[in-house]
Amino acid sequence: MKLLIKFLRLSTSDKFLLLKVSCLLFTVRASLFIFPFKVVCGFLRRFKRSSRVLRSLSSKDRFVWTVATAAHRLPFIENCLTKAFVTQLLFKNAGYAAKLHIGVAKGSVKSLDAHAWVESDGKIVVGRWDPAKVYAPLGGFNEAVL
Repeated sequence: MKLLIKFLRLSTSDKFLLLKVSCLLFTVRASLFIFPFKVVCGFLRRFKRSSRVLRSLSSKDRFVWTVATAAHRLPFIENCLTKAFVTQLLFKNAGYAAKLHIGVAKGSVKSLDAHAWVESDGKIVVGRWDPAKVYAPLGGFNEAVL
């Protein structure tokens, strides 16, 4: 009940954005589960919306808040790659600079730890991590994603 009350207290534009982002998160997560990675990247690359509409709805900070809030509330969405894809998609379609990174760090002896994050204007906006880990970006990949 508390969540419903909080949602109803949001502005109309925040409600719209939260619903839109929730749908995007679910769609991207399901797509990553069902389709090969390249297919999902191709689909997202072609997904374009009016930048005027998105920019008028929200600032960068509001996009980041909305993605974090929706991902936290939706089951199976707490995934860095899903959140990074959706954040980059929102930023780019609103005309904001954004760069998606996917990197790996050496985990235990036989494992790799992968992570995705989005940078905008030289700052990580989604996908912060423990500074003790050093993720090496996958070369040649980041420019081709979205």
